[in-house]
Amino acid sequence: MIKKKLTRRLSLTLMAAFMVQSFAPALPMAFADEAMDTTSADVEAVVEEVDTDNVVDAVEEVVDLTDENGDAATDEVAEDAIDEIVEEVTDEIAEMSEDEAAETVEEIEADITQEINALEDEAQKDPKKRVKLMRKMHHLKALLAKLRARLIKHNEKLRDRLHQVRNMAKVYEIRWGVLDQKERCPGVSYEDITAALDAGETPECDKNKQHYIGKVSVNTGELIVRKQVLFEKNDSVTVKAGSSIEFDSVISGHWDGLIVQYKPDEKSDEKLEITLNIGELNETFTPDELLTGRKQIGNGHMVEVKHLAQALQGVSKSDQNKLLEHKFDVQEKLAELRERMHRFYLLNKGGENVENIEEVIDEIGDYNFDEDSAGEIEEEIESALNELGDDASDAEVRSVRDRLKRIIAEIKAKAKVRKFAKKLIPFKDTDDDAWYTQYVAPVKDRGIISGYKDANGNELGEFRPANNITVAEILKIALETANEAKASGNPELSSALNHWAKGYVKKAEELGLDLVDGNVDLNRAATRGEVVRLVLEAVGIDPEEVASTDFSDVARGHKNARFIQYAADLGIVSGDDNASTFRPDAPINRAEAAKIANLIIEIVLGDAQF
Repeated sequence: MIKKKLTRRLSLTLMAAFMVQSFAPALPMAFADEAMDTTSADVEAVVEEVDTDNVVDAVEEVVDLTDENGDAATDEVAEDAIDEIVEEVTDEIAEMSEDEAAETVEEIEADITQEINALEDEAQKDPKKRVKLMRKMHHLKALLAKLRARLIKHNEKLRDRLHQVRNMAKVYEIRWGVLDQKERCPGVSYEDITAALDAGETPECDKNKQHYIGKVSVNTGELIVRKQVLFEKNDSVTVKAGSSIEFDSVISGHWDGLIVQYKPDEKSDEKLEITLNIGELNETFTPDELLTGRKQIGNGHMVEVKHLAQALQGVSKSDQNKLLEHKFDVQEKLAELRERMHRFYLLNKGGENVENIEEVIDEIGDYNFDEDSAGEIEEEIESALNELGDDASDAEVRSVRDRLKRIIAEIKAKAKVRKFAKKLIPFKDTDDDAWYTQYVAPVKDRGIISGYKDANGNELGEFRPANNITVAEILKIALETANEAKASGNPELSSALNHWAKGYVKKAEELGLDLVDGNVDLNRAATRGEVVRLVLEAVGIDPEEVASTDFSDVARGHKNARFIQYAADLGIVSGDDNASTFRPDAPINRAEAAKIANLIIEIVLGDAQF
């Protein structure tokens, strides 16, 4: 079972390790040789007997055997042995069924997590053992990363099983009916429209009047209807909470809508799926699928689901709940403003300013306000409602729109400063309404990325997401993503000797990462292809060559083609919008690099947090 190359590798590495130890010259050579041979044989015996049941014990035993003299110089021996352990365990798992393989890996992950927690507790109680215990934790983390990387390399179904998605609390806006109103109640008099609206009914603005009994369901967690915008007096929500919500809605030339909160089941690791049953539509979607465009429900009507509160990762549960409660308070006022704009639309008042105010409403709804800013925005909406009576002129509607746009920008700017101070957002320039914050927040929490500092080393609280990422910065991100610490000593790259990334360059050289193979400029912008390759290499993935790629500008002969295609297959990268290009040799900004690192953690490493 054990390979001859491991025997040679262990012997050579152990010999080098023993030679560099300070006490080695004082020992008889025969004794040193005997110690080397004994340790090598013992490590070989551990690897030979490893299986999925004893893999955690095997790693710790290897660390104990290679640490007999209290010197970390034998780390390479342990790493070589762990590579062989991964190979042995992978071969065993490859013979299992998909379900059995996934369960086995999940059990190994649970065992490793439990053991790391125990080692951390022991290290706190006995600081003298801390160095050795930290080595064990490091090698256990490395084992898990390498094992997952090898297993998902050729097994997409297993990858999906091992991808543990944390279902986050979410807020959805669901609207159905006539989402793009083209005509404003033709053939109906102003008086009749006013009378219908005052009676809590929508005028018969078109002939396509439909009665919908709708249902929205989730397979895990709970839905709660928090706010509703229903224009007919007999419209109602018949089931307001649970695994499903249900509503009774009449549509005639307008739309109805709900604000729905999703609460995940903390004990379940099942991926969230959402089923829409309305009109002719009865289909189940993942959240990502659901958010891609509108769905036809028949009768010329559509349903649209929009995810509000996009970035709440990295926020404590109590603070997250507070932000959501403030959002619901704001949504209540927005619902009143939406109803007023619907009335203005049917009355043919306000001109294009009505649509512009709808855009302002969407902007407000997309944001997570803190307590102070939520109160301010509610007051502004209330003031707008008081000004927008049926007798308001087009000029007055335009004035309200302009004031709202200006004040909202001012309120959000103040809110951002307060939220950063309260650690509700990761950086001052990564607020909740930015697409990248959901990726930046978790990798910042892990210590993988950090912000800029001033000349005195003080944190500025800025991430500068649009800046191109440098080679040095992506080396740090890649190695931290892979749980690899900086190495000590001088790297071969001479330009790194006095560089802040010196330790990362040294570790990258030790791992044989492609980007540091040569005289690379650490301060130049890294390319898109280089970033994908580097992070995948760092976590132990080395894809096979590909015959072609999904991208017209990534030829099979491109040095990073196999890595780019591998990342595309996993859903880590998708190329340019509305194009089949990837631009592999173009620079990549810090926001995009954070997204790649975060998705590799979620998909490849299973989002395991130690």
